Amino acid sequence: MSLVSTLPSTVQDANVGVIGGGISGLSFAYFLGKLKPNYRIKVFEQSDRTGGYIYSQPTQVPDAKSTVLEKGPRTLRGVSEGTLIMLDLLDKFQLQNTIMGVHKNAPANKKYLLSPSSKKLVQVPDSFSSLVRFISDPLGRSLPVAMGREFFTIHRGTGKEETMDQFFSRHFGKGLCDNILSAVMHGIYAADVSTLSVKAVMPRMVEIEHKSASIGRYAVLKALFGSSSKEKSDKPQLSTSLAKYQELFSPRLDLGKTSKFLSSFPMTVLKGGLGGLPKAIADNLPPNVEVVYNSDITSLEPSSTGKVKITYKDGSEEFDHVRSTINVQKLGSFIKSPELKEVFSKVPYSSVVLANVYVPQKNILPVSGFGFLVPKASVDESKLLGVIFDSEVEHSARPLFTEAVKKELTSSEVTSPERYKQLGDEVLASDPVITRPYTKVTFMLGGYMYDNENEFPTSTEIKNIVENTFNNIIKSPISDYHIEVGSARDAIPQYNVGYLDLKDQAWKLSKSQFNGALSFGGMTFADGVGVPDCVMSSFKDATKLAGL
Repeated sequence: MSLVSTLPSTVQDANVGVIGGGISGLSFAYFLGKLKPNYRIKVFEQSDRTGGYIYSQPTQVPDAKSTVLEKGPRTLRGVSEGTLIMLDLLDKFQLQNTIMGVHKNAPANKKYLLSPSSKKLVQVPDSFSSLVRFISDPLGRSLPVAMGREFFTIHRGTGKEETMDQFFSRHFGKGLCDNILSAVMHGIYAADVSTLSVKAVMPRMVEIEHKSASIGRYAVLKALFGSSSKEKSDKPQLSTSLAKYQELFSPRLDLGKTSKFLSSFPMTVLKGGLGGLPKAIADNLPPNVEVVYNSDITSLEPSSTGKVKITYKDGSEEFDHVRSTINVQKLGSFIKSPELKEVFSKVPYSSVVLANVYVPQKNILPVSGFGFLVPKASVDESKLLGVIFDSEVEHSARPLFTEAVKKELTSSEVTSPERYKQLGDEVLASDPVITRPYTKVTFMLGGYMYDNENEFPTSTEIKNIVENTFNNIIKSPISDYHIEVGSARDAIPQYNVGYLDLKDQAWKLSKSQFNGALSFGGMTFADGVGVPDCVMSSFKDATKLAGL
């Protein structure tokens, strides 16, 4: 939900303020600056760099000049509207050669869960043989019976907003949440399935229950009758938002065809790290956009002239519109509205401790894959959420936009499914960019299990967790390694039961108290916590504000 209003036609040379220089703030400023060259846009960033939680840190290591340690997000969903837009921006910035993809058949696309009983890594099924192994383990043993029972049962909602745990336990039993779904939510939200709202996180599931009563029956019918052969083979149709982007920004590559091509690549990464994305946007902001670093905003309030006044360390300014993309609890610390302060204070966030571990000159991981997640049933005193196998992703990534791919995606001719597959297979078979052996992983700890910073583990405790995990779970003891510890404090908003009401209240209060001149982006009140979600929200609201 977004209630962004077009600026009045009487405002020809608007002043627009953007709070936050992360990917949401930068992309919003970029889109609006391009669409409205007569607007003056000022981005307020509290630190001395842009990028927010996206930060790729070059680090000296023994066996190479340097490596990149990701301190936040590191991959993009291959097929999503936001990813398509970001890839086009990189193309516009002459950085297409930095875009790489991980093919669905690449080793790094395998994913694992930690079994609560054996403490072994069990592969998430991607074939019949892996499915047999999965349901043979206590982790997935209850699934066949649960899915069969769900298929033949009529489920009706309670009429109340439910947690993920309540909703899926009604359909499939408690085992699905404790053993599988909780792990997924640990990886995306660092959150607890017993508090997350299913309507906020998976609204489509609520719709399916309302229409079909059974998720399983819906899935089977969709697989059998969901798409006609014509829909599958004809030139893909764009959503309304992507069609608008194509109209306004004229991408070189056909977005519909690019989406079809990317369906073989569930992950997109950048050579040099994802931090190259916000840096590229910051380096290519239009001339009507200014970034103020170390801005230290102290006050945000409606002015007597009907505008929004921002007070910061260098003075104060009035804006025709202000876009906030930061943590709303931080926003609540300086906004002059008791009602909005109260709403913002009720939105919880989770903090995640990250440990980057690098082992030089050898691959000590016993399995290939993206990494593993820890379900609720397997959580112990370490509060480990999961481990990402960064080196596996880096070794599996291949340059996406070869000459053959670019030729096909810029052609006006219809591309057959067989040709898309051929292009994807050619990328998969191409030579790897990185060939030297090494091991790089990222440990994720805490999330909702940390009530406050006092519960963060010490460096010594984290080192012990790392070594114990390698010894007892990964089964590859380590001794000679480089480790860096950091934290993303209050990083991920928790879409708990009641969140949607808070979001609705925030937008309505903005409308009534700021006359619609204050809007919200970023992870909290946008369309999701992923980087593509944030960029897509920025584009949609920039076009609304511009009246396009």
